[in-house]
Amino acid sequence: MLIGLCFLFAKCFFFYTFSGISIPAEAETFYIQTFNENLKGLYTPPPTLFQDFTDALIDKVKNESSLVQTNDDPDIEFKGSFSRYNVSFVAPKGGEEVSFNRLEVSVSVEYLYKNDEEQNWTQTFSFFSDFDVSDNLIDVQESLLDEIVEQLIEDIFNKAFTNW
Repeated sequence: MLIGLCFLFAKCFFFYTFSGISIPAEAETFYIQTFNENLKGLYTPPPTLFQDFTDALIDKVKNESSLVQTNDDPDIEFKGSFSRYNVSFVAPKGGEEVSFNRLEVSVSVEYLYKNDEEQNWTQTFSFFSDFDVSDNLIDVQESLLDEIVEQLIEDIFNKAFTNW
């Protein structure tokens, strides 16, 4: 039993020390409000993007922290909206012959920590993925969004819990 306890404490120490996660000791719960749409522009994202993004962020926090999800008086809360969903043409630079399209997504995030308002922040996170000009956005959108959402989630998590 003593060996088991030692292993458990060592595992916790290793996870929180070497993974770089820095969650306040008093924080035990979190809540993530469903991200909404605040988009202006020509392009419309898939209707499931907002819920899928919210679910992915919830899974990230659940799986990589000790925080427990709750709807009632959370210690940490995330709110936000999609502020950009745009496709642009990226022209070749001098000497290049290839051009491509770029899908860019931006998410505005508000992080609230009820025990220390000085740790609260609001920030916009953006990421993009390029695709061939001969590809139809509808055909490549899902794989592009998988890559973009994964990076945005990683960036938000890092900002919230690794003090970067």
